[in-house]
Amino acid sequence: MTSIIKADNISTVSGSGNITIPTGVKLIGTDNSSIVAPGHVLQTVQSKWYSVHDTTSTSYVSVDDSQVNITPKYANSQLLIRYAIHQYCRNSSLHGIAPYFYVPSTASWSVLTSNSTFNEVVRVANGATNLVIWGMQHFEFLIGVPGNGTEQVSFKVYHRTSDSNYTARINDNGPGSSITVQEIAQ
Repeated sequence: MTSIIKADNISTVSGSGNITIPTGVKLIGTDNSSIVAPGHVLQTVQSKWYSVHDTTSTSYVSVDDSQVNITPKYANSQLLIRYAIHQYCRNSSLHGIAPYFYVPSTASWSVLTSNSTFNEVVRVANGATNLVIWGMQHFEFLIGVPGNGTEQVSFKVYHRTSDSNYTARINDNGPGSSITVQEIAQ
């Protein structure tokens, strides 16, 4: 026999203490949002790309295949964005990498960092000639849900070089790059 209990709140008879679910009995949610507790991961999305992206631009250019999209389940959630970017820099140049996000209500891509001079989270400086630097850069942000809280949010990276005579590259003979976004309940 199946029973249905409908309630807005569940409490103990005394109003304090614990509600115990006996051994062998499970509380089962019917979807990935049925049971929500602060700090729980509600959803995870990831972009992983291996294609080489070169630039000789001294202005930021988009790495389009890095884009990942998430539609938050709750407006008060936090988003944890983790970046793992394989980068390459050579010959007395700087390689700047900046994370951007987009929400339809603003209709523009915005940088996640707040440094008004460079707006980058990673800068690899190569001060020697005839030297090549490869490296895996890891960085992360924890932010509130941007925009109106219910619309899709997109994330991707942009990058640039400091000297247009030299190429800055993402994904050069390496493990690829990724952006992982997790929605965390509050």
